[in-house]
Amino acid sequence: MTNNYLGKFSAALVAATLAFGSMAHSADLKMTFAMPTTPAPYVLPFFVAKDLGWLEKAGLTVEEKVVTGDVNCLRAVISGEADTTLIGPNTIMQGIVSGAPIKIVGTLQPVVDYQIVARVGSGNSLKDLGDKKWAIASVGGMTQALPRMMMKNSGIDSSGAQYLSVGGLAARYQAIAAGTVDASLLDVQLALRGEHEGRTKTIRSVHDDLPNMGYVFFPMRTAALSDPKQRAAMQIFVREGIRGVRYVIDNPEEAAKILAKRMKTDDVAGLTETLKKLNTLGVWGINGGIDKDVLDFSQKVYRESGDVTADVPYDKLVDTSLVDASLKELGKR
Repeated sequence: MTNNYLGKFSAALVAATLAFGSMAHSADLKMTFAMPTTPAPYVLPFFVAKDLGWLEKAGLTVEEKVVTGDVNCLRAVISGEADTTLIGPNTIMQGIVSGAPIKIVGTLQPVVDYQIVARVGSGNSLKDLGDKKWAIASVGGMTQALPRMMMKNSGIDSSGAQYLSVGGLAARYQAIAAGTVDASLLDVQLALRGEHEGRTKTIRSVHDDLPNMGYVFFPMRTAALSDPKQRAAMQIFVREGIRGVRYVIDNPEEAAKILAKRMKTDDVAGLTETLKKLNTLGVWGINGGIDKDVLDFSQKVYRESGDVTADVPYDKLVDTSLVDASLKELGKR
């Protein structure tokens, strides 16, 4: 991949905009969404939009598939196997540095809610975990980069830490519960579950050390942005995702029921507790979530850590047009 793939699509974008009105309600719009984990709260606004029939009503069919790990998800998007995914900004930024023809077009949860969680008996502080076994989603992804950064920033020697790639959130929790590993990054939902079950202890919130740290974003191929049909499909996807975010904030109990079905659990009360905590943290992309300050901060952290090897200016990283069009319809909140 080289930057030669990046072209100027102005004329095509104009054509896409003109065509969008007639395609927005077309029943044959289809796309594929690659999720890096099994169902989890950060994907809930999409589940709301799909399971309540909003996407179908708007004329869009979305095929879901789980592709474990951020890097593998990005490969799926670049290759055309998926139209978008929802992954960490470091993977997207480094992909662009390497010449990937992609841009961020939106998000559901722009700010991390990750908690550093340790198996009971493994330690009581971040320093205690510097030489322990960590469960991560995939090598080189956010779940490896963030704890490493936090230990470095705290002056902790983490050279003895071992990182075991086990997959998504549920798999990482099970690895801790089984004693295979000592620590991991988990979301609020699993951190609370671990504490309630007496299996884990929450050591630290990533937000405490890295405020305004970006979480997950939708990348899309720039060529797809210039294709009228693909652009129309993604426009619906982004718009209904924003509506889904607002539903989660306004109706946490009802949203928890949707998530419970997706996660195949009866613990609606626990998921409601999780959503209410997430709502108070202000992590959701209520207005599309692609704010420059979040992405600039994230890039600064990743550049300092070496996880992103060159600067990626905001206008090269992000295309705001789909979010802008969505907010014209939905209004800002």
